[in-house]
Amino acid sequence: MNDLTFGTTLLAFFAALIIVILEAASAPAGAGAAVERTSPPPVQVARANARDCTAVALLPTVTR
Repeated sequence: MNDLTFGTTLLAFFAALIIVILEAASAPAGAGAAVERTSPPPVQVARANARDCTAVALLPTVTR
């Protein structure tokens, strides 16, 4: 392999590497496989439970 062929191969390799890096950087964050949830996330459940407890705690008490 002479110097011109080696230089061309090396240049093509670096050009392909730069293209791959740019394509990976420009891909959206959620471009992976979609995951379907059957139940709400635990944080959402905890917030809903906290709201329910607060609502119950703030209800006026009825005394007769």
